[in-house]
Amino acid sequence: MDATKQNFQNFLHNVWTALGSTMVAIGWLLTSDVARDHIANQASLKPIITLIIGAFIVVHIGVLIWHKLKSDHLAEMLMKNCFVRSHNIEADLIDIYRIPLASVVVTCVMNSSLLIFLIFLILAL
Repeated sequence: MDATKQNFQNFLHNVWTALGSTMVAIGWLLTSDVARDHIANQASLKPIITLIIGAFIVVHIGVLIWHKLKSDHLAEMLMKNCFVRSHNIEADLIDIYRIPLASVVVTCVMNSSLLIFLIFLILAL
């Protein structure tokens, strides 16, 4: 059970860290004249930043999917465990830390949308 709890906490940490970092980057770009001017005046920066953000989107989605698959695998292992069966531990208890597919999809859409918005902000400079 501790492994499922740790995996769930790592998933939430990744979700909130990515969201927070993206919001900081958007806020910084919107409020910093110096940053906007620097990016606008350095034509070579735009494709590099776009590539980095695109890579971050792919890696972030991959990490979230990996946590989901690990969550499912751990839950299946617990359900097959003799200790769990012999102590009548309910499947609902095991599912407490199971990562729902909907959470992965919503997070991927939300964070990817914000990152794509950031790309458009940068390209608009």
